Amino acid sequence: MKFIKLVSVFTLLLVSLSTQAQYGWRDGNRVGLLGGINTTSLITENINAKPEMGWTAGLQVRGNMYNYWSGVYGIRFIESNFSVNSKSLLSRNQEINYKLIAAQVHFLFSYNLIEDVMSFDFGPVLQINSDLKFKKGYEKYRIQDSNFIVEDLKKVTPFNALAYVGTTIGGRVVRVNINYTIGINNFFNRLNNQENVVEKNDGDNLKARMGVLSGQLQINL
Repeated sequence: MKFIKLVSVFTLLLVSLSTQAQYGWRDGNRVGLLGGINTTSLITENINAKPEMGWTAGLQVRGNMYNYWSGVYGIRFIESNFSVNSKSLLSRNQEINYKLIAAQVHFLFSYNLIEDVMSFDFGPVLQINSDLKFKKGYEKYRIQDSNFIVEDLKKVTPFNALAYVGTTIGGRVVRVNINYTIGINNFFNRLNNQENVVEKNDGDNLKARMGVLSGQLQINL
C-alpha cells in the first residue's frame, strides 16, 4: 500500500507540472509519452543472477534552460526481471524469475548535440521499489552457489538512488531514448537488518546494485 500511495503522489505532481509546462513554457519545450523494453542486471557477488527482459513506460517534460542545455524531468514505471538457478531437495535445478515493480522519478540535464535531433542526457534518478516477486511454490528452493532460499531475498531496499546516462535521437514528434541507469546505494541493504540472512552470508552484509539498460519510443504531444 505504501508503494502505491507514494507512486500516486509522484504521478499527480508530475501531471500537474506537465499541464503547466504545456501552457507556460516556450516553443522548444515538450511533454512526451514513452514506452519500451529494458534488461536488468544485478551487480553482486552474493548470488549468480542472470539478466532478463522487462518493460518501461512513463511521461516526461523537456524544457529549455540555457543555450544548448535543456532540463528533463519525469516519471517512469518499470518492471525489472532477473533470474537465479535454484533447486529443492527433491527436484532438479530450476530457474527462478525475480520480478521488481518500481517507479522512477528523474531530473536530468540534457545537452543538445544536434538541435531537435540528438541530445546527451544525464542526471539523478530516485527509484521506489516493491518487494521482489516470484512464482508461488518456490519460496523454499535453495539458490545455487549460496546458502539462501528464494524467499530470503524478497524484501529489498524500498528506495534507491541511481545515476542515468543516455541519448535521445529523432525529430520533434517521434524520438528514441537509449539509456543506462546504475544504482548508487545498496539494493540489498534492507536484507542486512535480518540476522538470519546475514548469517547465511557467513556473517557479512549483502551488497548489490541494479544496472538497467533501456530503450523507449517517445511520442511528444
